[in-house]
Order: sequence, then C-alpha cells, then structure tokens
Amino acid sequence: MKVKFCIATFIVISLFIPRNVWAADNTLTSGTELLRQCQAGERIIDDRRYIATQQDAIGAGYCIGMVMGISSSQNTYSDSLPIRHEYKVCLPDGTTTEQNLRVVLKYLRNHPEELHRPGFDLIFKAFLEAYRCK
Repeated sequence: MKVKFCIATFIVISLFIPRNVWAADNTLTSGTELLRQCQAGERIIDDRRYIATQQDAIGAGYCIGMVMGISSSQNTYSDSLPIRHEYKVCLPDGTTTEQNLRVVLKYLRNHPEELHRPGFDLIFKAFLEAYRCK
C-alpha cells in the first residue's frame, strides 16, 4: 500500500512540474531516443540469437524500465480516478511488459510528429490510447 501511495504521489507531483524542467536533457528523454531504445528491446525479445551491444542493452533496459514504471503508476493512479476521467486507464488483467512495450512502439511509430516530446509523455499517451477505460 505504501508503494502504491508513493507511485501515485510521484505521478501527481510530476503533472505539476513545468515541462521545461523535464525536457532539460532531451537527448535521453525524447521520443526519438525512446523509439531507438524500445526498438533495441524489441530486437532482443524477438531474436534470442541477437547479441546486443552494450548501448542497445542499456537502452532496452531504460525503455523497459520506463514502460513498467509508467504502466504500474498509471494503473495505480487510475484506481483513484472516476470511471470516465480523461486520464484513467484500465490495463487488462494479464497484460505483460512485452505487450506494453509493443503498445508503446506502435504509438511511437504511428505518431512520428510527436517524437520531439519527452518520452514519458509518449508512453503515457500510448497507454491512454490503448487502454482507455470505457
């Protein structure tokens, strides 16, 4: 319960931090960089014989960590929102990290005009598009 509260608190606080603070190091957090990192993760998952470079392994770990963290945070935070709230997500039971990674990749590939935005914003939007509560 304490962990859920901490995650929810982080999400709420992060919504009030000015965007220019988050984007201070855009090379690590941009959608373009996130796409590259998540594609490395996809290669590692899809091809067990693929020998990842150190950069790809680190990038894949970063992407998967962000995907896991944001999906967990959104899922926890959504519990406190009214059912029709615009930011409420309803991840189906049994949703896997691999599935969530592919949801994020699909969003990034389908919205190249948004790749200049911070990566965490795009992950958030990918989950809203894929798992919005009905």
